[in-house]
Amino acid sequence: MRQWRELGGTAIIRKDVAFAEYFELDSTLLELVQPEIVLSPVFSSNFDCADLSLRLSDLGFTGSYRALATELPRPAMVEREIRVLCPTLDFAIADLHDLYRSV
Repeated sequence: MRQWRELGGTAIIRKDVAFAEYFELDSTLLELVQPEIVLSPVFSSNFDCADLSLRLSDLGFTGSYRALATELPRPAMVEREIRVLCPTLDFAIADLHDLYRSV
């Protein structure tokens, strides 16, 4: 949650939204929440999107994973790397500026 706020986000309180720290992500949490989509920053102090992609794949996550960034120089390069690491994961970089413009 701290990192979300650092990126300029505000708390979203809804029954269909859950926040969790990287270290909290395990099979029990995925079974409880059953997320359709997982959002995270591309880079954080505790993990990066490659770490989270591997964990989600190892846990059998079948939803979408979007890593949030602002002006990442070469997002396609990161997306290719994740496809090599986790070929079955639905992964993409989402630029926060584009998301804000579409709202």
